[in-house]
Amino acid sequence: MKPLSRVLVVLVGTTLSALAIAMLAGAADGQWLLGAAAILIPTFGLASLLYRVFSDEGIALGAGAAVWSGMVILGAPAWIERDQAWARAEVPAEILAVLEQLPAAERPIAAAPPPCDCADESFAVSPVEERPVTTPQIVDEDEGDLVVLPYEGTASSMRLPLSIEKDGVYVDTELIFDTGATLTAINPRILDELGVKIDPNAPTIRTQTANGLRDSPLIFIDRIWLGGFEIEGVTATLCDNCGSMNGLLGLNVSSNFKVEVDQARRELLFRPVAEPDRHLDVKSWLRYRMLNRGGRRHLVSINEGPRDVRDARVEARCGDDAIEVTLGEIPSGGESEAVPIPGLDCDRSEIRLQWAQW
Repeated sequence: MKPLSRVLVVLVGTTLSALAIAMLAGAADGQWLLGAAAILIPTFGLASLLYRVFSDEGIALGAGAAVWSGMVILGAPAWIERDQAWARAEVPAEILAVLEQLPAAERPIAAAPPPCDCADESFAVSPVEERPVTTPQIVDEDEGDLVVLPYEGTASSMRLPLSIEKDGVYVDTELIFDTGATLTAINPRILDELGVKIDPNAPTIRTQTANGLRDSPLIFIDRIWLGGFEIEGVTATLCDNCGSMNGLLGLNVSSNFKVEVDQARRELLFRPVAEPDRHLDVKSWLRYRMLNRGGRRHLVSINEGPRDVRDARVEARCGDDAIEVTLGEIPSGGESEAVPIPGLDCDRSEIRLQWAQW
């Protein structure tokens, strides 16, 4: 076999092996050693058989890698969600670049976009193409209103139709329903359609992503509409590495409802909670400071958010001692009244928001 053909066989075999290992590692939640063993052991066994035909170790190994890895890649959809696996494994950019240089007809697979760099890295998503938003069915039941939303995708990456409103501008889109994400995350492309400008002084949240720890700015969304129901005052984070995916619907929105999944009908059922707790949206905008008045410690909260906060309750903890206090109303851009916290006399107390409303 010509040297050029030999190099091509080895290159294709190596590329397919790397992709297959990355895919299996992603399916096994990042266990690269397991993915490598599942690809390399059968590859060496197949190469030993092909060596009898080609009498060339490089060609036998490259051909064996190409054949076995190609079979795994093509057969993977039967037992794992391939796009989800690659998103979790984060296929190296160098490998994807090699694939992009191949003619379209020779590409073994379509390169997947990188995973979403969003708040709370417990999701795995696949790309979603733009499509018209499906009108949800709103049902009035004895137990209360019920919104039935059809979803697209798989059980682990359900794409829901909804509307996002900011300063009177509406965008109909789809977000991935993700119970592992605390905050809703939105693609910058959607934010551009809404006319949202990122405030350089906006609060940030530190999150663990596939690329390590990073600080992401927070955005305040006026409303998110699920069917005929509106959720006002949604704190969202920037999903700046989402590719073609539009973002994630986090717990700060979904916790306003009791949610049921009907996989047979491919629908999600949302029943509104009578008085939902909004502390997930509120907490990122509050800051705290301690005052010493008459020998007693007092707590003050500063509201950096765009709306007044009411019914704020916090837990002040000092070692094993803890006390829950009510801060009451905190005006936007202002601060709460000083509230005494008796019994806590350490120099540094931990303050945690337990309940709040806009």
